[in-house]
Amino acid sequence: MLLSNGRQEFLSGESVIYQCYRLYEMEGTPIAMCENGHWRGAPRCVQTCRANQVGMDRNNIQLRWFTKSTSMRASDYWMEFECKPGFRKHPLSSPFMKQCVKGPWVYPRCV
Repeated sequence: MLLSNGRQEFLSGESVIYQCYRLYEMEGTPIAMCENGHWRGAPRCVQTCRANQVGMDRNNIQLRWFTKSTSMRASDYWMEFECKPGFRKHPLSSPFMKQCVKGPWVYPRCV
């Protein structure tokens, strides 16, 4: 998301500040500069943790709780999973408590 006070046009040499939406992490610096009609140094916002029903069903788990934070940093969010009724934790399962970090995660598994 571009923090530009509603401006649509910028002169060469002007800079802007970017901020990512919740649960996205920024790659690069938050400041980009306009150079001859092109942005130099514009960051990328990458999606972090997302729990989806297909992934949870495939691993026989459900969401137990997740933290809600006023922070814009995805790494300030945590989720914990639990086995669905009638299933138990697989002995080689990844941890059931997950911190939102850059990139995909491995779901915990119940059998």
